Amino acid sequence: MTAQENKPVSGNGAQAPDPAAPSMEKAPDAKAGGNGEGRPPSGLSIEVARKLLAEKYEEKVVSKKDPMMMLVTLHQAFLEDYAAVLDHHRQAVRTVMENTVGSGVKDILGAVEKLRSLTLKDSVEGFAEQVQMYEQLKTDMDNWGKGLLFKQGLLTGLVLITSLGTFLALIALLYAIKNALVETLQALP
Repeated sequence: MTAQENKPVSGNGAQAPDPAAPSMEKAPDAKAGGNGEGRPPSGLSIEVARKLLAEKYEEKVVSKKDPMMMLVTLHQAFLEDYAAVLDHHRQAVRTVMENTVGSGVKDILGAVEKLRSLTLKDSVEGFAEQVQMYEQLKTDMDNWGKGLLFKQGLLTGLVLITSLGTFLALIALLYAIKNALVETLQALP
């Protein structure tokens, strides 16, 4: 059987914590080993490791020169190297993202500028086309109005001529009636 199979199991089926393993409850908080700038903790210091071992293992004092403390030092060195690798990776990702996003932004700005110029060109051309249509419609309306005015003037002239002719015919008729009455009255004894 493996060491994991020998561990006691709690009532819900989960494995109970190993009593020989150091407890994370008594470990210092993340800020104790961190730098306070949002970076991950740098690991246990030798003093914190000594205090943790003393608390966990019945106040047994571990000297600074104990070989166990060499593991703490190696662990700290590993974490520092790992943090440097992560920083390098973070910078590489930042560079790639800036280049990718930068070229994407340039492409988008180019497309927007092209769309704007096409829209502006279409708008100007559309405006010029509407002005031209307005001018053509104005010319057509002017020509139609002039034609209508000419026809109206012609009809008005015909009405005046007809009215004048009717008036002269009426005067001639009245003159003829007057002459006929005068002749009839003269012919009477």
